Amino acid sequence: MKRFHFRLETVLRWREEQARGEETLLDRLRLELLAHQKALAHVANTLQREQQAVLASPQLNGASLAALDTFRRRSHRESLRIQAAIAACEQRIEKQKAAVREARRRHKLLENLRGRRHAAWQTAFDLEIEQQAGELFLARHARALAATSRPEPIEET
Repeated sequence: MKRFHFRLETVLRWREEQARGEETLLDRLRLELLAHQKALAHVANTLQREQQAVLASPQLNGASLAALDTFRRRSHRESLRIQAAIAACEQRIEKQKAAVREARRRHKLLENLRGRRHAAWQTAFDLEIEQQAGELFLARHARALAATSRPEPIEET
């Protein structure tokens, strides 16, 4: 019997590559989200440091408070922009997670089909081996029987 060959092996490999590609894209989106979160934390930390510096300054005047207020408003706008980017990124991540699940599902379906086909092939292979072994046994048994049941030549006197 010939070796097992899954005709859809190329498609299976392609589905596996597709799933890996979707997972790579998901990883990139997660890194992008992490970068946005770090940027948001940086804006908050910078604002906090500036507020502490101005309030700790021995020469606290209206101009420095006005500058701090301007900086606070700009930081707030920047925070809102980053939060919107985070929300958009989280939505893309959720869509990408669905794409990864679907790609994995498609790959798994082909793997399962391959497994079922291999099991069917193995069953047929085992049956063929068993039949050949049976035929071999019968042939040997028939040969042994033929050798033992040969008539003895009759001697003529």
